[in-house]
Amino acid sequence: MLIEKGQVTRLMPADGSVWVSTIQTSACDACRASAGCGQRLMSRLIGRSTDIRARLDESSLNLEIGDQVEIGIEEGAVVAASLLAYGLPLLSFVVSIWLCESMALAPILAVVVCLIGLSLGLSTSRFVLRTRFTADFFEPVVLRKIPDVNTKALELQ
Repeated sequence: MLIEKGQVTRLMPADGSVWVSTIQTSACDACRASAGCGQRLMSRLIGRSTDIRARLDESSLNLEIGDQVEIGIEEGAVVAASLLAYGLPLLSFVVSIWLCESMALAPILAVVVCLIGLSLGLSTSRFVLRTRFTADFFEPVVLRKIPDVNTKALELQ
């Protein structure tokens, strides 16, 4: 599961979701050079944040605006989305190019055939997405509320 930390910015109790603002640092955490490359520092300085709608699980977390949370999404969802968005259309485009080359088509006809192949790949991706996957498969989920350090210190006293 891919996990990201963020801050709750909006509560949507009607549909059981929250909006979470995150600073994208997952790649920096995975890289061994994260302390020296400056990407993490720049993203914090510039404030590049992303608002993500995350689904609450069955257990009520009693979240409030400003709470720190961990959200997660399954790796399989990311792989499936990448293959459907990029892999299948690109494969159909490459197969179209190969067919045009093997049939020695005129350049303008080859362009048309390749565009048809790309469109076919995009249409197939959309069909597979709508028939094989449920919408919640691609939704991030709130995993847990991160306890506030100040609250933890008060509890210890």
